[in-house]
Amino acid sequence: MKEENLKALEEQFFYSDMKEISREDLIRNMNKGKEAFSLQLTKTFGTATAEAKINCGLSEKKNYFAKDYDMTVKREGVPDYTRKYKFNWSNPVMVKNAKDEDIKQWINSTLTFKEAFNQMEGRAVNKDYVFVDAKEPLNNRKYNAWEYIDFTKPDQNGVCPVVKEYNFDLEKNLRDILCLYLKKKIQRKISLTH
Repeated sequence: MKEENLKALEEQFFYSDMKEISREDLIRNMNKGKEAFSLQLTKTFGTATAEAKINCGLSEKKNYFAKDYDMTVKREGVPDYTRKYKFNWSNPVMVKNAKDEDIKQWINSTLTFKEAFNQMEGRAVNKDYVFVDAKEPLNNRKYNAWEYIDFTKPDQNGVCPVVKEYNFDLEKNLRDILCLYLKKKIQRKISLTH
């Protein structure tokens, strides 16, 4: 087992909110030298339980890497829901710092354990992503999006699509909701007085 490979995996799990993965299990699996192995992680959030099966593989350079994880959310009285999430590589993007200088920033768009749980519970997750230009990495561009699962449109296998909302204006949308609420409240008062 390579110590730097172990450190890289532990760091990846740390930043993916999976730091509870047992170091001993990780070392034991890496020492077996198999092409692939899986690790288990379970967390409880309120009355829900989230279980992840983390799948690791061996690269051509004989280093282990985290490929993806299958998360299952269990809640009493509700059918279990399972979804696959990929571990994404960090991508560089050039951004301006406070002094208006170009600096390289690394963006990792992997959903953390908690973000995946929130998404599976019907909440949107806000992330930074990178439009990757494979031919010219200096043209990579950072963007922000809200990502959610559209539970109203499952495919024939029951898999619901993930939707990304770009340039979502939270203030405008909250203002519109508030205006609609106030309009209904005023209309109700008018109808009660007539």
